[in-house]
Amino acid sequence: MIKDTIYTKIKYFALVKSEIKRFFRQLRRENSFIKTTGDSLFIYEQYDNSEQLLYESGRRTMSYKGIYRKMTDKEARRLYITHVFEYVDRLLKGDGAKRVNILEVGCGNCINIVKLIEKYGDEISVTGIDISPERINVARKHYGAVLETADLKVGSITERLPFDDGQFDIVFSMHCLEQISYEVKSAIKEMYRLTGIYTVLIEPVFENGNFLQKLYLINSDHCRVILKTITELEYPVIENRVLDIQSNPRNQSSLIALKK
Repeated sequence: MIKDTIYTKIKYFALVKSEIKRFFRQLRRENSFIKTTGDSLFIYEQYDNSEQLLYESGRRTMSYKGIYRKMTDKEARRLYITHVFEYVDRLLKGDGAKRVNILEVGCGNCINIVKLIEKYGDEISVTGIDISPERINVARKHYGAVLETADLKVGSITERLPFDDGQFDIVFSMHCLEQISYEVKSAIKEMYRLTGIYTVLIEPVFENGNFLQKLYLINSDHCRVILKTITELEYPVIENRVLDIQSNPRNQSSLIALKK
């Protein structure tokens, strides 16, 4: 434990140093990169099945319960998706006969949807939307029959989608809204419109981050106004906490849950 703590402190200050250097390098740039749905689409279209392969065999330094350690991407994703499972379980336990209708915003690689289907099967109905048709096509090829029951659509959460108000029991995103810094208000409004019961956001929350994480969000131009936007919209927050797992120690992961 002492060895892990020392490694964590050394690693943390090394990352802080690198982010400070990046901050000053970017000050000298004439043009800054702005995160929009168009920028994200351009990046994601280049991925092929790299996300699925990283999930299956990747291993890197992550932060878990405040300690930096080597973890597999598969184990990290299990820890992330557990927080969505908690809200599915609330509904299934409240009404055992009910089929929970779920929408994932920014489903892209469909790893989360696969995990949901594997755990709950016919107890849930899953829809996924993503701005990248290529990511959805790659996911279907990679996972094959596993995704046959999922309804996957191309679309942007920043626009009005062809779903009814409150159509989904749970609407969730996982490090999706971070990529659309300047369109997040329209995205949150649309997610809340589509939600019948819970909206679950697993995203970086600027106010919850340490110095390194706040600097990273600034340097990367990731969204820094999720909590501020929710407060302005006066949506009821029932949970706001930092997650134990941080797959990228620079990029803080929090859970914000809203109740309709």
